[in-house]
Amino acid sequence: MARILQSPINATFNHVSTDIPQLQLQFQFPISHMEFLEPYDCCGYFDYFGWLPRIVDDESERDPIARDATRLIRALGGITPRTSVITEVLSRNSHSDLLLIQEKFYEKTKRHLTEAFASHKGAYWSLAKALVTPLENVEAVALHKAFEGWGFDLPTICELLLGRPTEDVVKLRTTYNNLYGRDIMADVKDEAGGNFENILLASLEGKRGPDTGVVNQAAVDDDIELLYAASEGRFGADPEMFIEVLTLRSESHLRKLFADYPLKSKNKTDIISVMKSEFMGKFETACVTVTQAIDDHPHYVALLYQRAIGGWGRHDDLLIRLAVRYRDPALRAKVKQAYQKYTGDSLMDRLASKTTHEWEFKRLLLALLSH
Repeated sequence: MARILQSPINATFNHVSTDIPQLQLQFQFPISHMEFLEPYDCCGYFDYFGWLPRIVDDESERDPIARDATRLIRALGGITPRTSVITEVLSRNSHSDLLLIQEKFYEKTKRHLTEAFASHKGAYWSLAKALVTPLENVEAVALHKAFEGWGFDLPTICELLLGRPTEDVVKLRTTYNNLYGRDIMADVKDEAGGNFENILLASLEGKRGPDTGVVNQAAVDDDIELLYAASEGRFGADPEMFIEVLTLRSESHLRKLFADYPLKSKNKTDIISVMKSEFMGKFETACVTVTQAIDDHPHYVALLYQRAIGGWGRHDDLLIRLAVRYRDPALRAKVKQAYQKYTGDSLMDRLASKTTHEWEFKRLLLALLSH
């Protein structure tokens, strides 16, 4: 015990209990004494002697957000971070709760949790950082990266800007503008062109109708006639009509349209086949992306997972975005089923096999998909 009391922390010990029955000692030290140590709390020092003191904080005992913030402070404070604790906190809490934990962490340490995670390298820490960052910030950084350099990252731009709920697109546009001091519309105009540029700009306008779940069958039939006349019913397709329908109609309306189009088309062709036969290049990819994202969303997310982990390598940036964005348990279960149906493999098994040599990253990914 004498060695413990000789710790480098300049604290006044009073009123804290240990879990050792023979030593009913009590002491307390304020978090502020741990702010600027390297590491910035005492957990590693006490770890060295084989046991860990309990931080007594009445607020933490009452508030689960504060309690988890304190657990992260201690987990990050040792010579070696306690990733098992970090994984448990990150996977158990919702994204909104993790943002609150990030705020509480800053209150206690005057250091951002994202900075603490960013000080470590590797996919595990990149995922941990993304989980405590607002989703729109994660996506704005990815979108900016997609526009950098020569050309642009077509799959990422389509994933982030097309087939998304209106509120998500508006948030992303606002955050991008705030982070980079530049309207995303300007970057789209600089980098894209033609009909691909037009569908991106129309999506960024955020004018898609509200999804009330009520479908007007007459309006659906009218749009089917318009799309047929703009594609199969003429020589040379009219992309403007497709842009209007795909970016302005509600999701329920579009799902009904996609389902009914083969029934009413004279050639009995599904809408994606029409797009692939009538258009080409980036605009074809954009139209198909919107259709897949809205028509069968779990299947679309399964396709994104397959793009991230289906090849020889691994697309970590995409994999991290998917893990952060799709945490709804009901959707997650449907995505697993869709992935199994599409590939014949279990999504969990595939993720495990692609992260075999990164057990921390694997454990966090699988925990996020399991909780």
